[in-house]
Amino acid sequence: ADKAVFLEDNNKLQEAYLYYEEAYKRDRSDPFLIFAYARSCDIIQKYETAKQIYKQLAYNSEDIDKNLKDIAYRRLKELEIKNNAKAYDYRK
Repeated sequence: ADKAVFLEDNNKLQEAYLYYEEAYKRDRSDPFLIFAYARSCDIIQKYETAKQIYKQLAYNSEDIDKNLKDIAYRRLKELEIKNNAKAYDYRK
């Protein structure tokens, strides 16, 4: 995940996403890594995947940092609102 952080810091977001994804596949027990993967999905506009992972953190994780859980919950709600607004866009 250190390589992903470096790539993200250097605005190589797609590459960072790939590293986070690989790390997530290997270890789904680290909530901060899970959050980093969700955030990277969010950044590169893989919103459905991001929502699933944020939901996992917000609702299914018992032993994680409360602040991290709250952030995941808030971002999940923001994405749901954004998605609903798109679906309701009357200008279509």
